[in-house]
Amino acid sequence: MEQQMRQGNAVSIISLTIFTMVSSISPAAAQAADSYTSQEGKFTVCYEARYGFIGRNGKTILKPTYWKISDFHEGLATFQQGDKFGVINKLGKVQVKACFEEIGPFAKGKALARTYLPRKQDPDGDWECAGLWGLIDTRGNWLVKPTYDYVKALDKEYNLATKGGKRGFVDKSLKVLVAPKFDELYDMSEGMAAFGEQGKLGL
Repeated sequence: MEQQMRQGNAVSIISLTIFTMVSSISPAAAQAADSYTSQEGKFTVCYEARYGFIGRNGKTILKPTYWKISDFHEGLATFQQGDKFGVINKLGKVQVKACFEEIGPFAKGKALARTYLPRKQDPDGDWECAGLWGLIDTRGNWLVKPTYDYVKALDKEYNLATKGGKRGFVDKSLKVLVAPKFDELYDMSEGMAAFGEQGKLGL
């Protein structure tokens, strides 16, 4: 019984602390509908479908402004403004203007990014974007110009990439390891990958 009371008091104290932090920011932030703790020590706060973030001391760094803000990686986060994405730093300053269709997380100063092109509607009603993927630096400059239809990620030694409807492998800098020439290609495992051509599979 005594242990349950101590646990209940602990929960109350934690809840009160969080409420006090948020309430000290502004009435808007106090009514935040959604929030989470960033990996790099910030809190992202949502209010009326807009996101900003605060420090651990409860002070506002960026008022709820953007439609979406990602977690921080290497001190940078992506934000959504309308249907475009850009990059902000931990001070809440825009480092890359919102001009991309998508931007991945930064790793060693580089991130995958997709060019922005207005979306078009297919006959079946789906909306598609014809923007291509490339690699940018922390200022939004192209390190590798956008030439790929799709890149799964750049977290492995061999990363799947699609170009002209064909699949191949690239390294973490988007350098071609296996030219995109296969109809089907799957992740590398133990030095081998399954591939398909004309309805047949091989390794």
